[in-house]
Amino acid sequence: MVTAFLISGLLMNYSVGETETLAPSIQVQSIVGDFSQSLSNSGSSILSSLQSFRLPNLISISPQELKVSPLPAQEPTPLEWATAPPEEPGVPTSTPAYFPTKSPLPSSRPSIRPTVIGQRPTQPPLPTSSPKPTKTPKPTKIPKPTAIVYPLITSNVRPGSSLEEIMRDVEKRACVPYKFLMAIRTREGENKFNNMSASTTKMYNTLNWWNTTNLTTVCDGLAYSAQTGLVPSDSTGAGQRCEMAIGDQTYDQKIMGIMQISEEEQSKALKYTVKTIPGKIDRRVLFDNILIFGIISKNRAGKFPQPSCTNWPQETVMEVARIHASGSTGSCEYYYSQNGASGNYCKEIWDLYKSFK
Repeated sequence: MVTAFLISGLLMNYSVGETETLAPSIQVQSIVGDFSQSLSNSGSSILSSLQSFRLPNLISISPQELKVSPLPAQEPTPLEWATAPPEEPGVPTSTPAYFPTKSPLPSSRPSIRPTVIGQRPTQPPLPTSSPKPTKTPKPTKIPKPTAIVYPLITSNVRPGSSLEEIMRDVEKRACVPYKFLMAIRTREGENKFNNMSASTTKMYNTLNWWNTTNLTTVCDGLAYSAQTGLVPSDSTGAGQRCEMAIGDQTYDQKIMGIMQISEEEQSKALKYTVKTIPGKIDRRVLFDNILIFGIISKNRAGKFPQPSCTNWPQETVMEVARIHASGSTGSCEYYYSQNGASGNYCKEIWDLYKSFK
């Protein structure tokens, strides 16, 4: 470093000397001489500095003479510098020392116990089997509505003070539309039983009424055979004719009453009608005749649609009407040779069905 300083000074002197008018040879000699003198002086100065450098005197101290102050009660903070004990006479000051901060000991044992050699580690609990899924309950069937139990009819006077009341009652008991009952009644009974008074209705609606009146009333009440036109033997006016005979006379079905029910139909319906009328039943009584027709019509509807007790579709109405007119294998078409009447019975009933509410 000293040598570099000297060289830098000589060069500065040289630069300044360029402006002077000395001869080149004199300038070179002068520079060389100055440089040699500077080197000599610099070397002497460096040597003198090295010779004057002395290491500090180390004094030997015995263990008994060395006194160490105890650490303060308070824990030192991290990176805290601690000084040596106070100076005593004849003891030089020592170089400051660094005491690293110690981590405090734990106040208590760790909560985790050390594993003992040879001790089997505790097995983790086995996973419990997942519960079996509960079976989805099957939807319960919609319960059928409880059947309405109507009181038995034990009186000879049947219920209903008008024809409409009788029809409405049978609609509920037999589950056959009132409109269908009225359509058959209109087609079969024609103008009979129209505009009856309550007293007249009660008369025709009482058992054995045909033995308490005259022939005209018997004929008006349709208490005779529709085929032969003759009054039966157990009635007032027995054997007399109410109308001219129609249809096949070889076999008298003894069709009677407001809905034109045969003797066979009454016998077949007896096992059902007895649940309503446990006593004697007769197709010449208004209520009995309509009830018999309602029961056998319900049976005839069979597999055909029956949405409710109050309404049937055209298909069902016409099918039941066909069976009523000409039997299970008959046709809707009819022709009476005696009076020349003809037509489609099923269509006539359907048209009448639509006219009622």
